[in-house]
Amino acid sequence: MRSLKNLAETLEPLKKAVAQRNQEKSLEAFNIFLFQFTGVFGRNEKILRDTVPLLEGLRDRIRAEDYSTACSQVLSLQAMFRSVVSQLSSLDPDVLP
Repeated sequence: MRSLKNLAETLEPLKKAVAQRNQEKSLEAFNIFLFQFTGVFGRNEKILRDTVPLLEGLRDRIRAEDYSTACSQVLSLQAMFRSVVSQLSSLDPDVLP
């Protein structure tokens, strides 16, 4: 579960860079997030298959300097990770992976 919290936290610099409309910093922060994401989920083909297109879309929005859409996508990712962490936190610790 700590790795999911870390992923949500890693999105903060990305959100900040996108809000500043800084393409170089945004892509750098995106690459750091992607590296950590694949470190956590790299062996789960279903999650990768479902998520990689979304992440590629985010990267493409940053490259196209469509910061409004990119910011919305980052906020959605943050909300998703925070929701998962919250739901997992309510479970019995003995059943967590």
